[in-house]
Amino acid sequence: MMKRALALISGLLICLMAHVAVADELDRFKGKWTGKTDFQGADVEMTLEIDGSKVTFDMGGFIVGTAKVTLTSAGGFRMLSFTEVQAGESLDSLNAVDADSKHVYSFGYRSFTLASNFDDAATEDPKLTIYKKVD
Repeated sequence: MMKRALALISGLLICLMAHVAVADELDRFKGKWTGKTDFQGADVEMTLEIDGSKVTFDMGGFIVGTAKVTLTSAGGFRMLSFTEVQAGESLDSLNAVDADSKHVYSFGYRSFTLASNFDDAATEDPKLTIYKKVD
């Protein structure tokens, strides 16, 4: 009985530590970030503003929106997922869109790199975007 209780407590502690680690990692994304990216053949400045599990984005004035942010891992890769995406011409005119996506990411000094369009649903070529922290 005691072994079962210890095993249960150990399992709960491991789950709690994993949850805290993901929360700490998500805190690293908090704030405003900008990066140059390609949108329909045009180079645009993409702005991401992340607060908790929500991101607000602006694709160079072409499209703005919001999404839910979650972090996962696959093997040795860290994944950033955007779900529940809403987009439009302004934040006042958002509509739900079918644009859920997963991206591999890596942090640098006051920056992070996002690898995009590697999933099966991608309709564009794979690309890397480096986002820099805005003060």
